[in-house]
Amino acid sequence: MSEEKYQKCWNGEYPIFVEWDESMQMEFVEDEEALVAFFTSHQLNPRELQYYDAEPMYAWEGVNIDTEELENDDGELDEEVQALIDEFRQKLREIKRPIIHWVSDSPFKISESQLASWCAKAKGV
Repeated sequence: MSEEKYQKCWNGEYPIFVEWDESMQMEFVEDEEALVAFFTSHQLNPRELQYYDAEPMYAWEGVNIDTEELENDDGELDEEVQALIDEFRQKLREIKRPIIHWVSDSPFKISESQLASWCAKAKGV
């Protein structure tokens, strides 16, 4: 199998992270236009960078409500408190966009043709 099979094809339409210096500094970019602007503004060579998926986290995934202190001896909550918690959880689920993005564990490769295209765009060709 060729190495191409294992290379990710980023379509430039969803966020990624770019590792761009020795201190592992990351830049969050939302699309290809922002990525090319980042290369240009920092005078970076796209071939020398690492690219990572940006994994979305939604509000309802990141909020845990600890009610242990409010529970009665049977482990139950007051009805009014439970209703408010349920309403809050529902409101969090209504937020359809990611609240934050986390960097994936391992970088992915970019095809040579894509890198060449980014180099040309960054140089204004």
